[in-house]
Amino acid sequence: MSIIPALLTHDPFDTVHLFQWMGVVVSALACVMVYVLTWEILLPHHQSMNENCSTSEIRRGLPWQAPTTAQTATIALFNAALWYWNPHHVAYSVNGMETTLSTFATLTMLTAFVTVYRKPSRRGVLWLGVSMGVAFLARVDASMLILWLILAITLFPPIRGERVRTVLMAGIMGALVISPWALFTLAQGKFMLPESGSAVRAHTLYTGQPNELPPLLSVSSAINGDPAFAMYYGQKMSQFTRELTRQLYAFAMGIPRNDSIFLNDVNLRVVSLDVAHGTTFVIIGFLFVGGVALFSKSRMSIGLWVMAGLWMITAIVLYSFVVISWWFYERYSLPIAEVVSIIVLCVAYVGLFRLFNQRFKFMIIPVAFGLNLMLFMLYMHGFWGWINIRDDIEQRAGFYEAAVWLNENVPADARIGAFQSGVIVYYTDATVINLDGKVNADAHDAMTGGRMWDYICEQNLDYVVDWPVMVYFLLMQRSDNWQEGNLEQIALIDGFINPIQVNRVNKTRCDR
Repeated sequence: MSIIPALLTHDPFDTVHLFQWMGVVVSALACVMVYVLTWEILLPHHQSMNENCSTSEIRRGLPWQAPTTAQTATIALFNAALWYWNPHHVAYSVNGMETTLSTFATLTMLTAFVTVYRKPSRRGVLWLGVSMGVAFLARVDASMLILWLILAITLFPPIRGERVRTVLMAGIMGALVISPWALFTLAQGKFMLPESGSAVRAHTLYTGQPNELPPLLSVSSAINGDPAFAMYYGQKMSQFTRELTRQLYAFAMGIPRNDSIFLNDVNLRVVSLDVAHGTTFVIIGFLFVGGVALFSKSRMSIGLWVMAGLWMITAIVLYSFVVISWWFYERYSLPIAEVVSIIVLCVAYVGLFRLFNQRFKFMIIPVAFGLNLMLFMLYMHGFWGWINIRDDIEQRAGFYEAAVWLNENVPADARIGAFQSGVIVYYTDATVINLDGKVNADAHDAMTGGRMWDYICEQNLDYVVDWPVMVYFLLMQRSDNWQEGNLEQIALIDGFINPIQVNRVNKTRCDR
């Protein structure tokens, strides 16, 4: 997708504006998919009531009554609006397209899944497979949800007598969508994870200090409750779970960011957890919605609720034991939290239709509106509370200021290396080389092989600019022949998270 704006214009400012508009379009499409998914989940309930209820049953006023088309459309609109104005969505859709693209792809996959069960057809299965492939490419953690969707199709095939054929058709179509990216990355000598997966693995594997490496994953250590194992991975699980539950806007938007610990050191042998108040509240709320799903007697609602829960559990386990990097927890938990929140609200809406019988079904829209308004006020309260905490902090990352400094103090023909190169590349006049290995295989090979200093010399770099922690972990710790004096710090520029360090490369050391 990034190739499209680059092909349309050679003006860098126009390219950036096209990128921004593409992000706006993806966000709008995701909003449409929230509406469509809500409609599809409610529609089977609507149709089944019309088909299965006799005239005498309708006259008696059963507590389970079919919503009208207008009610279904209104509820779907409520759900879409609530997601679209979610402050986390607003912040991250401005920040970048990747997170919203993942939400859009996952919603499209779920819509295809629900549609296959509502109208079973082989064509629908093919589209489901395509959407699975796209969702995987958008964000690698969608594979965990894909696993549960495939299991659901295997246990409860939408097309009778075609269990194996349905799974194979969906799997083959998904593999076809993924294959161009897989071939491209394998040809570069990289594993075929999507970009997000490569970024996670890079940060996880590259930044560990030798004396702070995580305990080895061991079944025996987990079962026996080894203290080092339980404490380390328990801390990671507590961190990711807190980030995930905090962003489930269906429950948790009123929870302040400095949420206190409710239970300390909950020893489960495998891990030792700290459970926050907000996490406890969200767990209770999610279980309550599960009760609503059972009350509604809608197999679609029950199934989606179960898969949402399994998806969260799988994500918590994998992000805690495999990724183990707090760096990605907030951003990468957001699409999961958003989609689960959308599903939870759909289940609640189905229960709302179940609750009000024919005599009181005029109350459905006012109650749904009140529910959405209450949630909106809660998460706006939490969001603005967080903003007020940060009012005294100057919102600068430092990279733009570093680019300005470089333009004023460095020759235009200089060659600059940066691990986080995006802003610096855009605003700096000199040539900038990306060093983190995500866009060039040579840097990736040098980092994994411990040859980063040799790579600096091979690229004839004059300066290395980034956070000191990145320079230390990704350059010094990834250079087997590193020596003091290879870099000379000539400037340190203030930044919101970390200062930006400008280092001059001592090229005389490259001859040694």
